[in-house]
Amino acid sequence: MKLDEKTNAACSSRNGRLIEPNYFDLKMIAVYSSCSVRWLRARLVDRTHPLPHHRVEGKLLVKKEDFDLWIEAYRVCQQPQKVNRIIEDVLSDLFSAQSRA
Repeated sequence: MKLDEKTNAACSSRNGRLIEPNYFDLKMIAVYSSCSVRWLRARLVDRTHPLPHHRVEGKLLVKKEDFDLWIEAYRVCQQPQKVNRIIEDVLSDLFSAQSRA
C-alpha cells in the first residue's frame, strides 16, 4: 500500500468531501512523518522534549497539529558552506584593503 493510499484509508468521507482525522495512532504518524514507530515511541518518553500525546485506554494518539509543532523545534536552517566562505573572503579582502589605505 502506497503512502497516498494509507493516508486516504485514514480519511473518512462525508457528502463527497474527505475529512482528515485530527488524531493519529503511532502507525499513521509514522506514515505521515516518515519516521519509524520505534523512533516515535522513544520520543514519547524523551526527558528533554517529549512528543505530546494522549493515552486513551492504552491507545496512544497524537494530534497532528501537536506533532507539527513538536517537530518544528528540530528544524535546522544553515547557510551552505560555500556562501559562508565567500562572505568571509569578501570581508577579509575589504578589511585588508581598508587597512592598506
